[in-house]
Amino acid sequence: MKKKAFLYQRLYDDIRRNIEQGAFSAGQLLPSERELGETYGVDRTTVRRALQMLSDDHLVSKLPGKGTIVAMPNGSAVQESPVSSMGVRLPGNQMRTVGFFIPQNKKVADKIMFPTYTSLLYLTEQECSEHNIRLIYSALDEQKELDDYLSTMRFDGIIFLSTIADKHLARALELGIPSVLLNNHRPEIISICTDNLEGGACVARYLLDQGHRDIMLLAGNRVSINCRERIQGFCDELTVHGLSCYGGVFGGTSWTFEAGYEETKRALSELPAPPTALFACGDRLALGALKAFQEAGLEVPRDVSIVGYDNSEQAQYANPKLTSVDTNLKALSATAMRALQGIFNDPTLATYPLKVMVPPTLVEHDSVLAR
Repeated sequence: MKKKAFLYQRLYDDIRRNIEQGAFSAGQLLPSERELGETYGVDRTTVRRALQMLSDDHLVSKLPGKGTIVAMPNGSAVQESPVSSMGVRLPGNQMRTVGFFIPQNKKVADKIMFPTYTSLLYLTEQECSEHNIRLIYSALDEQKELDDYLSTMRFDGIIFLSTIADKHLARALELGIPSVLLNNHRPEIISICTDNLEGGACVARYLLDQGHRDIMLLAGNRVSINCRERIQGFCDELTVHGLSCYGGVFGGTSWTFEAGYEETKRALSELPAPPTALFACGDRLALGALKAFQEAGLEVPRDVSIVGYDNSEQAQYANPKLTSVDTNLKALSATAMRALQGIFNDPTLATYPLKVMVPPTLVEHDSVLAR
């Protein structure tokens, strides 16, 4: 019993802290009981007790058939305006509501734990607050139906993130809901993404300028177009200089720290000699590679240089501090909101599904040494 009490108290404290620090804003839908249970490793009874404590303290409101919503600062429940049959808010309330849907799969209960997704949500939420827009996020997999959310929540517009299932994009467009795709590209919808081809190419140019030739490439999940474009940009630039990836391309199924670690260990066991440099398509992969190199007795950057991708907060706490490509997430989120507001003002813009690319920037730190 003591352990159970500790768990629900810990869950209560964590959610309360997130509310007080602004990670969950007024009117935002909390993750479902199932998602909270999977994230914290507790059962639903524990989750429900923590949510009840939050409700008793007037921090959240339970809306039947909808979920748990963060209460307004005065402790009042969120009031909602009428909704059309398509899930689009009807006139009569100045505050718009925008849905922020992240992709979900069976292995990862809630990808909001991914650093890039967390940052994009936070930055988009900031953009929304500046324009009197309420943002509600949720995870959506291919087995779920968008209509299930539209029947219970009321959205003026939707931001879909990354590898969200195509059927959800199609349904939103079919219903005429103003929508944009963030951090990915599909030809049928306005898409806001980073220039991954240039990102990969700029890493190749940088390492070549530093005198490196035996450059290993560590891929993320190739299902992602972001990953494929980074690989293409990097490899194309090497080809221009008559080179190819040292030992071929390693990885390709995951973005995790563990994948970076295991694939780098495999590379060190298979290659005739260690690479002089490594380009990882994501920072977590790079951090895993860093650990593998260090365990093999190789010092970064003296023996091998590393460049990551995303310029994440975690990479900046590494030792050495990781040189990485910054995808300019703030510009991505701001551009997505401006595109959505443009559709609010002129719905015909949705019939011109533009692809807007934000240029990346290579940020030098301490993990690369010239040869």
